[in-house]
Amino acid sequence: MALKYLSNIDLGGLQIQNAKPYVITNADQTNLGDSNHASYLGSSAEGQMYYNSQSDSFLIWKGTAWLALDGAGDITGVTLTADSGNVSDASGAVSFTISGDTGISTSASGSTIEIDLDDTAVTAGTYGSSTSIPNFTVDQQGRITDAGSNSITVGNATITIAGGGDLEINTGSGANGAFTTNQSSNETITLDHSTVTRTNASNETTDVEFGETITGFTSITSSTTGHITGTQKTVYTLPSLGTGSGDALAGNTVIDNVSNSRLLTALANLESSGGTANEEIAIGTDAGDTVAFTGAIKVNASSSFLSSQFTFEDPTSGKPLVVLKNTNNDAAGSTLRFTKETSNSAADDDEIGQIEFKSDDSGNTQHLYASIKGIAKDVTNNDEIGKVKIGVSTGHSTNSYQDGIVIEGHTIDDRVDVTIGNGTGSVTTIAGDLTVTGSTTTVNSTDVSIQDVNITVAKGATTSANANGAGITFSNWASAPVLSWDHSNTRLNVNKGFHVAGNITTSGTVDGIDIATDVAANTNKVSNVTTDLSATASGTSLSVNSSDGANASLPAADTNNWGVMTDEMFDDLAAAQNSTEVTTAIETYTKILTVTGNDSTASFDLVHDFDTRYVAVEILDFGNNGSGATYATVHADVTREADTYVTIDFAVAPASTQDYKVMLRKIV
Repeated sequence: MALKYLSNIDLGGLQIQNAKPYVITNADQTNLGDSNHASYLGSSAEGQMYYNSQSDSFLIWKGTAWLALDGAGDITGVTLTADSGNVSDASGAVSFTISGDTGISTSASGSTIEIDLDDTAVTAGTYGSSTSIPNFTVDQQGRITDAGSNSITVGNATITIAGGGDLEINTGSGANGAFTTNQSSNETITLDHSTVTRTNASNETTDVEFGETITGFTSITSSTTGHITGTQKTVYTLPSLGTGSGDALAGNTVIDNVSNSRLLTALANLESSGGTANEEIAIGTDAGDTVAFTGAIKVNASSSFLSSQFTFEDPTSGKPLVVLKNTNNDAAGSTLRFTKETSNSAADDDEIGQIEFKSDDSGNTQHLYASIKGIAKDVTNNDEIGKVKIGVSTGHSTNSYQDGIVIEGHTIDDRVDVTIGNGTGSVTTIAGDLTVTGSTTTVNSTDVSIQDVNITVAKGATTSANANGAGITFSNWASAPVLSWDHSNTRLNVNKGFHVAGNITTSGTVDGIDIATDVAANTNKVSNVTTDLSATASGTSLSVNSSDGANASLPAADTNNWGVMTDEMFDDLAAAQNSTEVTTAIETYTKILTVTGNDSTASFDLVHDFDTRYVAVEILDFGNNGSGATYATVHADVTREADTYVTIDFAVAPASTQDYKVMLRKIV
């Protein structure tokens, strides 16, 4: 039956033919848009479409109101306006023609109209230079249609610049001069002017740093017309530092070449045998003073920096960067060492050094978030033991500081103990593999979850003998439960009893008993499987005695009576002392085997190992593994091939859902 309503139809580019929206009236339109109406549209119907047959409108619900397409926006007329005037066309169909004019071309491609200026004969470039004047030709449209350059050629002529002209050369006292060219005299230009009175320039002020030089004119010779005819200069060198006993470097002084003997002497006297012991040189007078070095600072190997605090500060992102660089080609690298000297007062658990990680908190207060500490756990001479702590700020309300990793030495040589986490609530996550090479691994967890579906013990064993004794021991008291592998008997051993709340399924036997077959056949003992049995044999019968009083007597087989056992079988069963010996005695003379069909095999070889061909064979219908079994006798060809097996040939290959029970009895 077809559904009346559909939703979420994806047409996938298909065409809808002869379809129409739902037709409504003016009243329907009012009711649908009314929030008080029982079937109002609401915002969930945004985009829903209708057709109003009374107003001839196509309606689309916008979520809060209708969008009506009623033809009110149709184009009824188009007016084109150009420089030459207006052209009107009320038909609604207008053809536009865009044409070029002089120097303008138009082209159309798809939905694009391109308007281009036509190229002229002018070669693109720059016209005119210091030795030429450009010339141009311009048409009525303002385009440059031709361009070129005219060279400026000056022959043997005199250029006279009259007074009051555009270029005026004032040679003093307001008089106008003139340039005179003399082509026959080395093409020189001679400036003629009247005698002037020489005046000195104004004084200039320039800052000069210590160690720099100053070059000054010490003598200038001039002619009567103001020409400088000769000069003499002298170079002055300022000392690098002051020479007085109280002199110091000036502020913001850059020392490019320290050559002052007093500074060198003072520096040498800091640690030299000829100087005063423990001398100091103070640079700067307040905390804001800075000493800047352009190159590297080199100190001797035994030098020290004496300060209660060093701060490396830089506003650049990712800076400052402290680098310890070793340029030797051997295998050793740089070392960052924390040294503590106590003047023979070292004590256990002394902190040697610490690396702290501080940052602002939300209250703009510096807070210690993490640190690494080195500790002298035991300072006994020749028995020293160290410890390293890595801690972080933790907690919500108390905001305490706790150690997350503690590494410490041990009194036993070459042993290092490591503690990870703080408290039983801490979580340690190992992203990769975890390998434990020690001899003992202790897990104190109350809940252990393992994602792997298989746990391997004795993983290094390559043979069954190597895995002998491998298993699981529960707890560690003297008689603890143990599940282990027994190599000599090829089995798993359990030293305690099993309690199973559900079913037990087995494909083998339990102490020689096939649970699926033997127990099922003894239906009258299903509820009493622990009954004790005993046997009494005589020449003509075997009595099986049960502790519940349900005794049975089995006749012996002779020439007159077809019994189930012979005298020899009676004797063997009577001599059996346990269930294993009973099973062995029974299987010495009788076997029950199963033939399982597979739709293709018609012949089956069944091994009995009776060491004789005197074997009686009976075949019973067993249905599908017992389901639907009739236990009726089935006829098939039986061939006793050897003393150890028989061959059963069916006329048709049994189906995969058909099984047979084959009972074999040794005839003695």
